[in-house]
Amino acid sequence: MLYLIQNLSTNEIKIGYSSDPQKRLKQLQTGSGGRLKVIRAYYLDNEKVWEKRLHRMLWQSKRRGEWFKFEPLEEYLRFIDELFNQD
Repeated sequence: MLYLIQNLSTNEIKIGYSSDPQKRLKQLQTGSGGRLKVIRAYYLDNEKVWEKRLHRMLWQSKRRGEWFKFEPLEEYLRFIDELFNQD
């Protein structure tokens, strides 16, 4: 499953994949100073491939590692939602 986790303190978004995004959230929360929240989770085939594609597509918003800063957030989320809801 591809997920987007938001750091509510910085509004940065982590793009990653996990079979259990809530479990991954708990792992990340342990090392985070800010409160984290899963804001999207997509059931996809080849989530590893999609994760890399999104990282490449959104590289201009990259902050560090797999964390991105999307401004305005709603527009980016709408773009990603539409990307994965196509038939």
